[in-house]
This record gives sequence, C-alpha cells and structure tokens, in this order.
Amino acid sequence: MRNILIFLSLILFSACGAKQDPKEIIISSYQKRLNILSAQFNVSEVSISSSGVKKLTEYKVWLKRNENDNAIHAKIRLEDSEGNIITYNGRTYAMLMPKNKSVFIVEKIFQSSEFIKKYINIIKAVIRTTDKKYEDNINKDSSFVYQGSANSDGVKCLLVKSEAPLDNEDIGPNSNHISINYYGCEDGVIRKFENVLLVNNIKIEEEKYILKNVQLNVLIPDSLFKPRPPADYEVEYFRPEKQDEADDSEESHTLQEGDTAPDFTLKDSKGNEVKLSSFLGKVIVLDFWGTWCPWCVVAIPKIQAIYDKFKGKPFELYGVSCRETNEADPAGFIREKGFSYKTLIHGDDVAKDYGVTGYPTLFIIGKDGKILFVHPGYSKDMEKELSDVIEKELEKPA
Repeated sequence: MRNILIFLSLILFSACGAKQDPKEIIISSYQKRLNILSAQFNVSEVSISSSGVKKLTEYKVWLKRNENDNAIHAKIRLEDSEGNIITYNGRTYAMLMPKNKSVFIVEKIFQSSEFIKKYINIIKAVIRTTDKKYEDNINKDSSFVYQGSANSDGVKCLLVKSEAPLDNEDIGPNSNHISINYYGCEDGVIRKFENVLLVNNIKIEEEKYILKNVQLNVLIPDSLFKPRPPADYEVEYFRPEKQDEADDSEESHTLQEGDTAPDFTLKDSKGNEVKLSSFLGKVIVLDFWGTWCPWCVVAIPKIQAIYDKFKGKPFELYGVSCRETNEADPAGFIREKGFSYKTLIHGDDVAKDYGVTGYPTLFIIGKDGKILFVHPGYSKDMEKELSDVIEKELEKPA
C-alpha cells in the first residue's frame, strides 16, 4: 500500500512539473475555483512605487461565496496588522479603525468604492463564478507563456506569465502590463501573483501578493462579515451624491486662466530659496507632482523636453513636489532618471493655494504673473499643448 501511494504521488508531481499549455493551466485553475465555497488565509502584499519605495502590508482574510452578489460574488473580511478591520457582506462596506475609535460605512459598495478595485484580485484568486467572457478572452489571448513550476508557501504551483499592451492611446507606445501567476496544482488557487506596469518603458508600478496558510471550504459564520463597532465609536456614512457635490465645490477653487498666480517662496534641493515674483517678465511652468504618483513619473520625459526646448530664453520650469514622505528625495529621483530640470520641495501649501486636486497638474504663468494655461493630469499631447502656449507668450514684447 505504501509503495502505491509513493507511486501515485510521483505521478502527480511529474504531471504538475511537466511543461504544459498555459491556457489549459489557467482554465483548469479557474474551473477548480468555481467549486470553492469559503476560504481563510493570510496575505503579504508588497508594493513598490515608481520612486522605488517598498511597502509591505500583512493581513488576514476570510472569504465566503455569495451567489446573490453578481458584482463581487463573495463576502470578505480583512484584518491588518494595525487592528483595522474591513468587511463587505454583499450590501455594506465598513472599515473599523480602533486607533481613531471610528467606523467608515459605505452602502452598496459594489457601485462606487475603490475597495472593490483593490481587493477583487484577491477574491478572484480563490473564488470564481462562471464567466463566459473571461473564458473567451483566455482562449483568444496569445500572450500567455508557461514559466515552469515552483513552490509558494510549500504548495506546488505552475507559473504562467502574460504581457499585454495597455489599450489606452493617451499613454503612448511601449506601455505594457506584465503579470506572473502561481497556480496551485491541486486546488487551482493563485497562491502568488506579481504585476508590473510599464509606461513608455518606465516602471511606474509593481506589486506582489502572496497567499499563505490557505484553508479552503471552512465553516465561516455570516456574522463575521457584518460591521459591529463598539458603542463609543464615531460612525461616518459615505453618501455618493454628497461626495460628488464636495468634489465639484473643491474643483471650482482651482485657479483658472486669467487669475493672478499666488506668490510663494520654496526651497530647492540645495536649500536655496526660490521666490515666484522674482521671475516677473518670464514665462513660468510649475509642475505639481510627486515621486509616489505614477502618472507624474510618466510625464517627466515630456516635461524635460519642454525644459530643453525653452531653456536659455526668458523661461523657468520647476517641478513642485507634494505629499512626499520624509525618506523621499524628489530632486535625486529626477537626477537618477537622467533628467535635469529643477525641483522645489515641500510644496503642499502652495498646491492648496493653487487649488490642485490631482497630480500631476501643470500651470503656465505669463510674463505679467497671470495664469495662461492649466493642464490637469497626463496626456500624450501635453508636450505640444504646453509648448504652443509658451511659444505664443514668448513672442510677446517684454
């Protein structure tokens, strides 16, 4: 009997380790996850920003299949190392924060919350529902490559890599999403998945999720997914319609063309003070950005091109770094990327004065100190758009 078991285990190991068709691996894994009803496990999330800052987050996860919820198809509870608890029961999302003695509640979370976008991959790594479109997409996709086998948390896995161009004409060529999934041989659970986002050959985002101590089809009571804040917790409800009104109100305060640019004094990376009003008579470009912001990083080559085009003329260009950690070095980050325009640091208060609500946001200030042009966000045509405005202003007599 013992010899038979050894023989069977060798067959299983050989089948799992043998070279296989990547699409068959993905579909087989997907079909196995259709039968998982619940799960309990730990997750290690590693994210690496465009500036190279590494962040590790650990949390415990409970999942329970919910056939009545077509959007999410599972109830979920997460507990992080700081004691924060996130729950979603198919109707309500809640985040309990013990440090603040508060709870934040969002109703009908599947319609509006970023929570779903952040955690849906973890849910789908364990529990799936029938999805004909997903199956069709797998069969049509030719980017999958079998990468062999490896262990993750002591579980034998088959690795599949995919590399697909981003379907967004605004971000330009040489932009790809690369992923590697570790599919558990026996249960189909994706034990580890790695994602890298490249835009214009710049790595702007990298993340890894590792599932550990996975227990499947365990008994989990529904009460675990209901928010139960203590009586002394402050409860805050999110109302989408009110949030939209607040956003509109905040947007209306963003400085517009024709407004006088607020004066400020900031320091550069060497400690030298830079005062905006000292440049009166020149064309100024201010780029409000952060090393933590992927689209800010993607925009850097275009901003450098603008700087190169107009330097030596009555023109100044500064990156104004905002929302940085104490460890960040925005000026050093620019230099390491091979760029040379100047950076001003600790620009958060100035960003408020200018009404910046998203990053990057660029302002062109005319020779008279008034705002000529505001460019929120990144676009593939931003270099030309900004250059046209600068050229027109430079042509005006002093």
